[in-house]
Amino acid sequence: MSAPPRLGALGALAALAFSPAARAGIPEAEEPVKVIPVEMSFVTERGAEGLVVKMYAKNTSNGVIKIDDNPSVQSAGVRAADGTLTELELLPTMEMMSRAGPRRVWMPLKPNETLFVGSATFPLGEGQHLPVGGLELSVNVIAPDAWNVVSKTLPLTEPGT
Repeated sequence: MSAPPRLGALGALAALAFSPAARAGIPEAEEPVKVIPVEMSFVTERGAEGLVVKMYAKNTSNGVIKIDDNPSVQSAGVRAADGTLTELELLPTMEMMSRAGPRRVWMPLKPNETLFVGSATFPLGEGQHLPVGGLELSVNVIAPDAWNVVSKTLPLTEPGT
């Protein structure tokens, strides 16, 4: 009987490099390596293609930090006053696809500095309206040595947004 095949170093690296988390640029850990000291804020508006969410990051630390200049939206949905949830699909862009993994653009943030770091578009058909309620967002924020998942609920108060 022969010995079972071993996964060589190259095979182990290949398995790690092509995992879903690696392709998304997120470390394989259950928990963040460390918490990124940023406070995320969001602004919503109706654009030509649908609901646009602009994302801003504020450095809450005493030193300069670097984060990815296009945080990825993990999930988004609108919860109406009656509790029903309308899940939103993210409109993919070529930039998102071409910059997965190690090809990131790191944006430096000075202490207390707030910068626009990206946007996400959720397509809405012509005449389609979202219910008034709360936009529930989960966003992956990535630094060279850490990552956070930021969850926020934003009010959608304008009828027809």
